[in-house]
Amino acid sequence: MDREQENWISIADTFYIGTTNDKGEMDASHLGGNPGFIRILDAETLLVPDYQGNSLYNTLGNIQSNPLTGLLFIDYNHGHLLQLTGVGSLIWEEEADDSFSGTGLLVRIRSVAVHVIL
Repeated sequence: MDREQENWISIADTFYIGTTNDKGEMDASHLGGNPGFIRILDAETLLVPDYQGNSLYNTLGNIQSNPLTGLLFIDYNHGHLLQLTGVGSLIWEEEADDSFSGTGLLVRIRSVAVHVIL
């Protein structure tokens, strides 16, 4: 990711994540939080807290069985899209630092490809 893409992600309050389980069944979910809830570790790695959702855990289960993951960020003001594909992994609370207190689980995404659609 370049600086402009990192800035886009750093101010995002929502994004969409697509995953597939080991049987090929797909799931897409909306994840959100206060702007800045996504931590950029470096030019290839994001860290996202898992806040309480619908308690179905499809996304997390899919990442556990098939780590290939797609992320979509939408600039609703200009109609631009930022798409990342990567490899996801789960970080359980005991492995995480205290800066994401209360989430219990983090998702690390290592970006493989980045596409911007203007």
